[in-house]
Amino acid sequence: WHPEFSREVDMTREKPAFERRPGDGLLPVVEGRMVQPHRIGAKSYVSGEGRRARWNNLPAGESRVSPQFWMHPSRMPAEARMRACRTRAGFCDIVGQTNERTMMAALIPQGVVCGNKVPTVLFPNDPSAERLLLWLGIVNSLPFDWLMRRVVTTTVNYFVLLSLRLPD
Repeated sequence: WHPEFSREVDMTREKPAFERRPGDGLLPVVEGRMVQPHRIGAKSYVSGEGRRARWNNLPAGESRVSPQFWMHPSRMPAEARMRACRTRAGFCDIVGQTNERTMMAALIPQGVVCGNKVPTVLFPNDPSAERLLLWLGIVNSLPFDWLMRRVVTTTVNYFVLLSLRLPD
């Protein structure tokens, strides 16, 4: 499999580079709450900040990237700029014992950048998207979710993901 994980933009360190409104050349910043299994844009930003931020749950079958923040590529780390030009997988790394699902991963389109709570995954040894799509199917499955629930507490760490066997 040989996944390549990355945290693209640190939401604390890069906060001064965030914009509140879309503008020319700005990319949407994807936050963890926007990611559901197989679906990015599950929630749209309404108002507020931090824990008081209000988000609308979008109904199943409807998705749109309506972020709280936007960022210009020139203010991103070089690796984040490169990744933002590619389709990749991303997953919400914050979990809780009472959440409906533990592992929530989706295909991240090019033209967005992911905050640190949405690590992204690429498979550099597979130039097609096949391995990426297969990985998404496996990690979003109920058996994988059941397995993850037994080995994580509050965060899906890379070493946990790498320790779980995937089919050859």
